[in-house]
Amino acid sequence: ATWKILDASTDRFAAPKSLLEKARSARRVRMVLTSPAIFSNGSLPGWLNDDLVGSPPSCPSVTLRLDSIAADRWAPVSGWSYECNRPKPVRRTLSAGSVYFFLVESGNPEELFLQGWFKSVSDSETDRLDGFGVAVWGVY
Repeated sequence: ATWKILDASTDRFAAPKSLLEKARSARRVRMVLTSPAIFSNGSLPGWLNDDLVGSPPSCPSVTLRLDSIAADRWAPVSGWSYECNRPKPVRRTLSAGSVYFFLVESGNPEELFLQGWFKSVSDSETDRLDGFGVAVWGVY
């Protein structure tokens, strides 16, 4: 990957202005994982209810309905516990690059791009703080 700074006076991790303009009237949005995510329901975020409706942790003012998912198989993640001096249990993650397609049920979808851009969507606060499930948003 390459990174090119076009304008040093802008926030490099903010959603592009051209995308914000499209987001204002969007009724369909997509969420792209930029880091592996850990969800309590496998490939389904725990913040979605049984009807596949919910709000991402970083943007509770917008309600989304899951339309479809484009994802690879789960990938294992583990590590070593220095406290217990043993391997940590294997956990299943959804790979970076996975895409979730949503219908906007209520709220202003622009908020996803303002509040949720490069924020984690993983279920557990600890996993969010550890950088699992960082996402960017788009329209479709």
